[in-house]
Amino acid sequence: VGRPHIAYLGFRYKAYDGELRYATRNKSGWQLEVVDATKGAGGFPSLALDSSGKPWVSYYRVSNWDYGRDELRVAHYDGGRWQIEVVDDRDNAGRQSAIALTANGQPVVAYYSGLGGQLHLARRLDRWQTQKLEGGIGYRQHLVIDRNDIAHLVYSNIENGTTQYVSLSVKHP
Repeated sequence: VGRPHIAYLGFRYKAYDGELRYATRNKSGWQLEVVDATKGAGGFPSLALDSSGKPWVSYYRVSNWDYGRDELRVAHYDGGRWQIEVVDDRDNAGRQSAIALTANGQPVVAYYSGLGGQLHLARRLDRWQTQKLEGGIGYRQHLVIDRNDIAHLVYSNIENGTTQYVSLSVKHP
């Protein structure tokens, strides 16, 4: 690691016509690449690096102006190419997200579902598994996972305007 890494939304023609982009800086300057060129991809990205310095990015993709059809995606670089997965495509999932990795490198994403205002957590074992978090009506998540695989999540509660904190185990069986 030891160098900057940035995931960002690159606009092509207009808002919501973007693509997910990734940049790193080395001695010769910035290296830029398109990760997901699907129309509407790249909104609200969150970036984490695994123990070998490979990037994982959670982000929002707006499918069209149908508010209930947008989705949360995760992209990760496997050393040869970017792998892109849809985590949740229900209820306008992923407009806000935060990604972190467990001690053994498994991704965990906290995210906001716009239609229900509900906070969710997704973990990937063989496939993505999602769960609603109790009392989680929030967005602008910040997620950290400690070495004991305890997730520490801070978010804004949109009902009462407060900042909330929750911790839970994300240890994989």
